[in-house]
Amino acid sequence: MPAAVENLIIEVAQRLRVDPRLAVELARAESGFSQSSIGQAGEVGVFQLMPSTAQFLGVNPYDLEQNIEGGIRYLQLQLNRFRDTAQALAAYNWGPESLAAAVAKWGSDWWGHIPSSTQRHVSTILNSVAQWSVNTDPITAVVQAVQQSQPWQKDLLIALSLLLGLWLLVSD
Repeated sequence: MPAAVENLIIEVAQRLRVDPRLAVELARAESGFSQSSIGQAGEVGVFQLMPSTAQFLGVNPYDLEQNIEGGIRYLQLQLNRFRDTAQALAAYNWGPESLAAAVAKWGSDWWGHIPSSTQRHVSTILNSVAQWSVNTDPITAVVQAVQQSQPWQKDLLIALSLLLGLWLLVSD
C-alpha cells in the first residue's frame, strides 16, 4: 500500500508542479503514508490535514486521493507564499501565520524562534529529500529538475546542462 500511495503522491505533485521528492518526504514525515492516521489535534490522513484546512481547500480529508491533492496544494500555497522550502515546511507544520509572524519579528533568525518540534520536522524532511539527490545519477537529476521547473527555469537548466556536457567533452 505505501508504494501505491507514494506513486499517487508523485503523480499529483508532478501535475501540480511541486517537487515530488518534497511531497513524498512530507507525507512520510506526517503520517508514514497512512490514510488512517489521526493526529492529536485532529489532523487527518496521509498529509495530516486539519479539518478547517481541508474545508478551505475544498477536499474531504478522509478520502485518500483528496487528502493527497489537498496536502500537496497546501504545500504549494506555502511554497508560493514563503519562496523558501524550509519556511514552507515550517508553515505547513506550525501554521503559516505563526511562521509569518516569526519571520516578520526575527527576520533571517526565524529558525531559532520556531518550536523545536517544527525544527526537527523540517530538518527530517529536508535531509530525506537530500538523500534522494545522493542516490540519483546526474543525468536523471537534471531531467527531474527540468521537469519540475517553471518555464523560465527550464531554459536556464537546459543551457547549463549543455554547457556542462560541452565542458565534459572538452575536459576528456
